[in-house]
Amino acid sequence: MEPRRRLILYIIVSFILGAIGGGFIGSKLAGRHDWPDRREGGSPLKQFSERLKLDERQTAIVDSILEGHRAVFDTLRTSYGKAFRMQRDSIRIQIGRILDDEQRKLYEAYRQEMDQREAKRRGGDEGRDRRPQ
Repeated sequence: MEPRRRLILYIIVSFILGAIGGGFIGSKLAGRHDWPDRREGGSPLKQFSERLKLDERQTAIVDSILEGHRAVFDTLRTSYGKAFRMQRDSIRIQIGRILDDEQRKLYEAYRQEMDQREAKRRGGDEGRDRRPQ
């Protein structure tokens, strides 16, 4: 098998194995996640306060502490997103360089499909606040 085809096959197999591994790990972790409980039980702060039996003053202080750090987490989330997209774009460029014209057209269609899925998953807004309300 020629090196170019071997590389393409390697990339495809890597994506498939990654998807299978991610799906398996995600399904194991998803069973432990408490999102349904949060929707039914209210905000995370309310649950936290109830579990620790905080009084109103303590709850207000914890809320203030969390609010004080929110901007830092938002900045981290934004910079992570930018770094992730830069890395992804670098990979896409490198893969595009090894493809012929026909493969490049197919790859572009594939990339657009993946971008649309990601936008749909995120609700079409990469910068939106995804914290539970």
